[in-house]
Amino acid sequence: MKTKILFLLLISFSGISQISYQKGYYINNYDTKIEGFIKNYDWKNNPTSFEFKKNLNDLVDIVTIDSSKEFGIDNKVVYIKSNVEIERSSEKTANIGSKKDPVF
Repeated sequence: MKTKILFLLLISFSGISQISYQKGYYINNYDTKIEGFIKNYDWKNNPTSFEFKKNLNDLVDIVTIDSSKEFGIDNKVVYIKSNVEIERSSEKTANIGSKKDPVF
């Protein structure tokens, strides 16, 4: 019985991946591209900051989206800061217009 429980625990831990630093870059607000390593959290939502190292042995810098225009992890993802218009329709169908084009 104990071996079955131990086996199940080992299988469940093997599915958990480790968050690591991966080769990437960011572009600051002065259009300077800085290459190094970014800790990849595999964000589900838009990140507000990220951890950056110029070399793997350096100290961690926390870079916010206020001080960067773009960052990316090589061959995986790119996050670009941009201002866009969003159309926010009412949830009540009586308040929705008949135009098919969005009203910003």
